[in-house]
Amino acid sequence: MALEYENILKDLFEKDEFVRFLDSICKTTRLAAKIVDTKASSVWEYSRRHTFEKKHVFPVCYEEKTIGELWLSHEAGKIRKTRIVDQTAQVILSILEMEIYREYELNSLSEEILEKYEEVNLLYDISESLGAIFELGLIYEILLDEIVRALNVEKASILSYDKGNKRLVLEASRGLPEEVVKIVVPVQNTISGYVLQRGEPLLVDDVKNLPNDVQLNENGQYSGSQFISVPMICSPVKVKNEKIGIINVTDKKNGRPFSTNDLKLLNTISSIAAISIYNARLIEELKGTDRVKHELEIAETIQKSLLPSRPPVATGLDIYGACKTAKNVGGDYFDYFKNEEGLVDIIIADVSGHSIGSALMMAIFRSVLRSVFQQKNSV
Repeated sequence: MALEYENILKDLFEKDEFVRFLDSICKTTRLAAKIVDTKASSVWEYSRRHTFEKKHVFPVCYEEKTIGELWLSHEAGKIRKTRIVDQTAQVILSILEMEIYREYELNSLSEEILEKYEEVNLLYDISESLGAIFELGLIYEILLDEIVRALNVEKASILSYDKGNKRLVLEASRGLPEEVVKIVVPVQNTISGYVLQRGEPLLVDDVKNLPNDVQLNENGQYSGSQFISVPMICSPVKVKNEKIGIINVTDKKNGRPFSTNDLKLLNTISSIAAISIYNARLIEELKGTDRVKHELEIAETIQKSLLPSRPPVATGLDIYGACKTAKNVGGDYFDYFKNEEGLVDIIIADVSGHSIGSALMMAIFRSVLRSVFQQKNSV
């Protein structure tokens, strides 16, 4: 089994889109990277003539079996371990695990339902379409188009799980009225919430067969019927135990009821969707971290340029000033001023916040303060 997983790992890097995707991660984080198999043979490498003499090594595992290694190194040859190294490793390893899972599931599915040639082609088409896309909005749109076409339905919707507020938010839909766009659905007492918490797909062919947790209104109808109706099928979007959202499908165009095969197909599409959505969120998070890091570097540069380069000369005094920042920088400030009496005034200040804005506020404060001292020669 380990050999099968290792072969899947190697096959992933035959896909140009996937290779470009990993290349873009390394380019963003300015790290050299390499993946080797269990025989230390190179599977993929992103570097500029890098020797990897100094590197951080992370095992590539699937189902508790080691199938290779990920090497990361600063392109400048530095060996120190930084937060960006750990975060990049986590992102790449998570993506590899999800992609291996997706390829393994698709391979297994192909063996089980080889006779359903069109259905298998559909799943591969969806996987291929989503493989090179990492924008959530576009992922939702492609998914809905494929679901509507594959299941021949009038209505379909994707809801994302807002973990902080414990609710579902409608992200995209087909066939729904404009007034339900971005509707918020509670987790309690709803079909979508029930499926999310249970983690299993659901087929409801009659309102009488709704789960006990789902409330009906005074007319005996499902209260969520403004954007979904019975009969319907609903599938959770999840990666392992992490809840990502829900896909709801209702109203077959031919008027026929949904079948268990429809439910299985939707659940498989949901599994493919989960990996794409999960990867897109990881990339957004990594880009956000890199933007913050870059902003802090700019703030630190501004801050250091505004601090005095040398202390003033004062009779009977040895003056020395230094600013040692923590991880967050931007608003710490000190300065010296000689007044007309020959005395030294010392200013120490701290602008709240840790960003470029704080550094710029410090620069404005410094300019105003120096102007005052020049005019009055003292504070």
